[in-house]
Amino acid sequence: MICSGKQRIFRRHIFNFASSLFALIFAFTCLSCEPQWNDENVSELTEALSSMYTFYTDSTGNYYCGHRYYKIGDEIESYDLPWSFEDIKPGYYVDGWRYLENPSNGSTALPNNIQTDSLGNITHITVSPQPAYLAAAGWTARSDTPYKVQYYLETLDGGRSLYNEETLYGTTGEMTAAYAYSYPGFTAQPFSQYPISGDGSTVVEINYTRNTISYTFHLAGGSSAVVSEGSTLPGKYGQSTGLDTPTKSGFRFCGWENSSGTIYTSLPTFGSSDDTFTATWTESEFEITFDSNGGDGYMYNQPITYGYGGVILDPCSFTKAHNIFIGWSTTPTGSVEYADEALFDLPPSSPGNVTLYAVWKSLTHTITFDPNGGTGSVPSQTVDYGEYTTLPGGTSLSRTHYNFYGWSIDSAGSSIYNSGSLYALATDSDATLYAYWSPKLYKITFSANGGYGTMDEEYISYVNPGNLLMNAYTNSGYTFGGWNTSDNGTGTSYADGVLFQPTSDTVLYAQWTPNSYTITYDRNGGTGIMSTSSIAYRSQDKLKPNTFTPPPGGTIFKGWSTSPTGLVEYADGAYYAMLTTGDKTLYAVWGY
Repeated sequence: MICSGKQRIFRRHIFNFASSLFALIFAFTCLSCEPQWNDENVSELTEALSSMYTFYTDSTGNYYCGHRYYKIGDEIESYDLPWSFEDIKPGYYVDGWRYLENPSNGSTALPNNIQTDSLGNITHITVSPQPAYLAAAGWTARSDTPYKVQYYLETLDGGRSLYNEETLYGTTGEMTAAYAYSYPGFTAQPFSQYPISGDGSTVVEINYTRNTISYTFHLAGGSSAVVSEGSTLPGKYGQSTGLDTPTKSGFRFCGWENSSGTIYTSLPTFGSSDDTFTATWTESEFEITFDSNGGDGYMYNQPITYGYGGVILDPCSFTKAHNIFIGWSTTPTGSVEYADEALFDLPPSSPGNVTLYAVWKSLTHTITFDPNGGTGSVPSQTVDYGEYTTLPGGTSLSRTHYNFYGWSIDSAGSSIYNSGSLYALATDSDATLYAYWSPKLYKITFSANGGYGTMDEEYISYVNPGNLLMNAYTNSGYTFGGWNTSDNGTGTSYADGVLFQPTSDTVLYAQWTPNSYTITYDRNGGTGIMSTSSIAYRSQDKLKPNTFTPPPGGTIFKGWSTSPTGLVEYADGAYYAMLTTGDKTLYAVWGY
């Protein structure tokens, strides 16, 4: 007898009461079973604190079993017990659990800690230290057990290929309910139903054979290398018919028309059902229509017979202003596909009436670039009438006192185009574009040249002279005397606000003339009259000799003072420096 309960002697005193509690478990004779799942929550500690319950799949205590450990004192309801053992009895549910026996003494008497219903099925367990054996009361087959249905189609080489697979569901132990689908061109073969295995391994195979199809052909006056009038061609569904394209003198084959009126251009393989096909034909005479594609004139349609090597196209008689004809295209915007009077044949893929469109090329003209008073040259350009060209720059041109601005349609600059802009010929002829020159503006800078204040710069063209700005500078002790191209006045002089014609950027320097101030002689008590002196600012000159008569009392003239009561500052006839602005008065100084 093989015992499924684990027998150990604990060498550690984990819990004294637990050691004595499980002493009975470690020595008993087990019923015969083959464990199907591992013990749950197994460890020395869980064994010491829990009770082991063994579950059997039948009431005799045989077949398969498994163990669970429940903590002593737990309240176990029936739904906490195992109900589905997919690994033990796949495809079934357990109907309930019944008490089997006490593994330590073999007693089958129901212990007080286990409660059952009227059928003997356990409803409640209060877990005690005493282990127990439980057995399944019965089994109910599941109604959702899966099984597979596989559909195999016959291949052209006589084998078979899995076309589809689906999963159906039924009751364990009952027969499968597979059914055959309808696949066009195939016939399902008889097949068997099988009991549904609970482990889902049941497979039902349904095989389909390819149908043998018969095609009957009527050539309607034509001929074929494969079939003859009214003959029948057999073959399996999807198999190649091997048909060729029939021929009929003076006609073009259009296709095979079946019994329902559908026309097929070809029949490469056999379809899903028998059918009758009749060759359809159309006359092979077609017309070529010539389209001027924007040109002028008229051309008659040209006949062409398909299958006779084509025709030489009629010469083009269309014209188009500013263009030349270069060939024909099968689309209005296409390039040349056929030259004038070329050999033309209808395409085998779609013979029928066809339209050829004239292809035109714009006439080419030369644009010449005139420097228009400047020096240098710009290469000419060629351009088709109606097309655009990019205008060049004028870096190779020059003109004194002018800047290159662009190109004009005439020398007067009536219509100007910038360099790099797009230009199209206005007429169907050569054209000349003229350089357009813009007068240079020279910068005039005004220097205060020792004065004070600010003045804006001024821009004046050589071609269109302008008046200089009026002086806005000031200089204490000086009077503005005009402008000069040199700060020391040795250059060219210009009056204030004069008309000015620059030849380059110019700096004009303000010219300053010193102011002259008057010295008045005061006799300061003497008698007589003296004329005034005049001395320029920041210069000096001799004072006039005194001619005043001293006042009575024997005084004499001693010199001059800037104050009526001051001391002598200047001797008679001395030099006087005019270092400040404004008129001055000198007072005679009298003494003994």
